[in-house]
Amino acid sequence: MQQPGPVVLIVNGQRVEYAKISEVEEYLYAQEQNWKWLSKLSDQYRENGTALYMAYFFNRINSVREDLAAGSKRVKLGSEKMPYTSFDSDEGYLILKAKDEYGSVTAALTLLFMNKFTRGIMYRDGRVREFAEDPRLVFERSVAIQIGLSLQEFSTLVADARSSVVRDTIERFVSHAELATDAVNQYVAEIADKTNSLEQRANRIVDSITTAYQRRKKTYINFASKSRLAAKDAVDEVKLTLASAKAAYHDQVDLDASVQYWSVRKKNHSKYKAFWFLAVVLSILLTFGSVVAYYGLGGASEIPELFSQVSSEGASATGNVNSEQKVIAGKSRSELALAVADLAGAALLITLLGILIRISLRQFNTHSHLVLEAEERITFTKTYLALLNEGKLKSEEDRRLVLESLFRTTKSGGSDEIPFTSPLELILKTISDKKT
Repeated sequence: MQQPGPVVLIVNGQRVEYAKISEVEEYLYAQEQNWKWLSKLSDQYRENGTALYMAYFFNRINSVREDLAAGSKRVKLGSEKMPYTSFDSDEGYLILKAKDEYGSVTAALTLLFMNKFTRGIMYRDGRVREFAEDPRLVFERSVAIQIGLSLQEFSTLVADARSSVVRDTIERFVSHAELATDAVNQYVAEIADKTNSLEQRANRIVDSITTAYQRRKKTYINFASKSRLAAKDAVDEVKLTLASAKAAYHDQVDLDASVQYWSVRKKNHSKYKAFWFLAVVLSILLTFGSVVAYYGLGGASEIPELFSQVSSEGASATGNVNSEQKVIAGKSRSELALAVADLAGAALLITLLGILIRISLRQFNTHSHLVLEAEERITFTKTYLALLNEGKLKSEEDRRLVLESLFRTTKSGGSDEIPFTSPLELILKTISDKKT
């Protein structure tokens, strides 16, 4: 009766420990089942595949089972000289992949050319050799050989073949390395000398830069101090300028309205001045025309008779009688009395029309004076604003004098009138002069 306990299975030199023999049996069963496809090749190669399966897998697995049945706790499956290909190893996966890609026959041939041990089976079993040398399997055999060779390790052969070349190369490298080391040491010494000289030069440059920095720092500090004082003075000046500008702005706003007012007055008085000048001219023409019409109608002696002649109605006989009476009356009057009467009427007419001329002249004179007054106010106001903007009117006394002249009361009748003397005034003046 088997005693329970751990079992050690060594596969190709690798030790695997199992807790129970049944676990080892399961592993062996899995190996047997996964390689059993070798005994199920096509009919013409089935016997060959079965021989390969029996020699390489079944017999070796059965030997392990016999050892386990004998009670051995340490069993081996394959070794370094006779390796066993497990289905879950890299070689096993490669063979199964070849089986899927190229078929079972190619996979079986790949297993034969896998390593030296599998190739030796061909010479120990005639059926396996017959399968491996079958001339109908040229392509499958070539593919199997390529796959088998891809798993071989040729690095040792290459290393042996190139070892002498490598040794020569190493010797040459060592000699060149020694020369390079000497050159590097020489370069290091030169670089050290250059580094020392550069360090000294850098120290001198740093010292000069430090000195220049200190000097410039002092200069900049002085400049900053002067700039600060200048800025302070500029700020004070700007404050004063802003204060004066503020006052000037308010004055200018107030005086702009005054300029606009006097401009409107100047425009209106200019219109009235032109109107009254035209009235003077028309009055003079009216006076002249009236005198001409007066003498054209015969003067003071003829006008009453003319009115009576126009208003009388009657027969031609009555008209003749009046004409004769007029001639008789004219002859009876003296010529001096008629001349005096005519002159008196003309003087009275000129005196009456002279009143109209005098009124027109007075209005013309008044508006001329007001136009001049408005122009002076506008000029004074603009001059005051210009002086104020330039800052030349700083004292209150100056402003008071200017503002008093600007805002004085307008005197419309203060200008001298244009003289006009009527004939009656001349006669009265002459009589008074003779009496005195």
